[in-house]
Amino acid sequence: MKQKICAMVLMVIMLFMVLIPVSANIPATDGIQVLSATNESITIWGSLPDAGSVNTRAFRLAQPGRVQIVFRHDTVSTSTASRRVTLYNSDGAVVVSAAPRINTRSTTLSHRFLPAGEYTVVVRFGNTGAWESSLSEIYRVDVNFVANTGQFEITPNNTSTNATPIRQGRAITGRLLNANDRGYFRLTLSRPGAVSLNFAHAHPQQNSETNRGWNVQLLCNRFGAHIDQNVLQTSRNTNIPRVFLSAGTYYVRVSSWGVLQSTADFTITANFTENTGQFKIAPNQTRADATPIRIGQSVIGRLSQNPNVRDNNGVDFYRFTLTEMSEIQLDFRHEMRNGTDARGWNLEIFRRNRPDIVQSTRVLSSQQRTTSEPLTLSRGNYYVRVSRYGARLGNEYTLTVNFVERSYVLGHVTGGSSITIADALQILRFLVGLNSYIEEGNDAWNAARITGHDQPVIADALAILRYLVDLPSNLD
Repeated sequence: MKQKICAMVLMVIMLFMVLIPVSANIPATDGIQVLSATNESITIWGSLPDAGSVNTRAFRLAQPGRVQIVFRHDTVSTSTASRRVTLYNSDGAVVVSAAPRINTRSTTLSHRFLPAGEYTVVVRFGNTGAWESSLSEIYRVDVNFVANTGQFEITPNNTSTNATPIRQGRAITGRLLNANDRGYFRLTLSRPGAVSLNFAHAHPQQNSETNRGWNVQLLCNRFGAHIDQNVLQTSRNTNIPRVFLSAGTYYVRVSSWGVLQSTADFTITANFTENTGQFKIAPNQTRADATPIRIGQSVIGRLSQNPNVRDNNGVDFYRFTLTEMSEIQLDFRHEMRNGTDARGWNLEIFRRNRPDIVQSTRVLSSQQRTTSEPLTLSRGNYYVRVSRYGARLGNEYTLTVNFVERSYVLGHVTGGSSITIADALQILRFLVGLNSYIEEGNDAWNAARITGHDQPVIADALAILRYLVDLPSNLD
């Protein structure tokens, strides 16, 4: 008798469990369970009495987060019969679905990164194999939730309009659901600086999967792609070279690359270093956008790899100002990588609003450092254009516009290591005795190159004389 009573009590308890979801310390609103804590879960019990049975249970996410569903049951058989477990959003669209077979005790559905809102779990016969009585036994569904505090993407984020915001220096996790999916992440810079991306994933490395992975792009509305790089699935951790950006809004777009699409989780980290004058400010492909540089201060740059930019590679412009006639020299250094004489950079100096090139210097990628010939310029504004020759280059470079040392000026002008009064007087006679005929190769042309005037005048001669022999500035 006692055994019958216990059996009846047990049946009542099990029936109660079927009808009422079990949840610990989870508040309910209008009969719908709410997930709001950082890490929280609900457990739903149920059964399918026959092949036409359908069980539903709704819940609400109070904030965005990661949701993962685990389906469990005790009975295991060799049958291929299954139950179908589906998660729907409030619009009735399928978020995730799977058909756990009865021959497997536990099945974990692929997790999703979801926005706040209402969702419904539906369990029905999976229509795989024949219906059998064991499918009517009690099952358990665990809905596990981790609140999103910036560590996950928020789907849908397949356009720039619904892009997930990312913070500088903080990793964010995402996933592509299929070959046509796109993940957009919005990066906002309040000031200019250098941005580098780190792309990582935990998928086991397999050499057979070298034909698939991700394509990572850093986009802006004006310029297009600042970064466009493929990441192999066999590479767990990839550091994408930095780019130099102005303040503004940018988008990181992740898409599938290769023959087969990858659905593994990935993480993106956008690292930022503020620009205090040490980097170029892109885009700077025109004189109007030229990055200002100070004499003697180095600036780091890299030619853009965007194939839509002129010459299939970037062109960088820099602007500097001389307040008086000066002799300058360009110093160009770069990373030694894939060095060859068949490619490199062209350095060209222009005067403001004039198309003619004042000086041109070729830099070979096989040479780590190159200095241009000294060049004497009158006061004014000038531009340095850095472009490529040969094959495309991804190397960073460092450009410096330097004043030429005084000792070098003396030796360059007089032919010796020091200046004498006789040298100064000779220069004076040389400058004021010129005729007005200007032709490349004669004295007049050389003087024009030094002073910046077509016809050097007494003031030019006196300025050079004062400069060379340190005479008082009131000499006139």
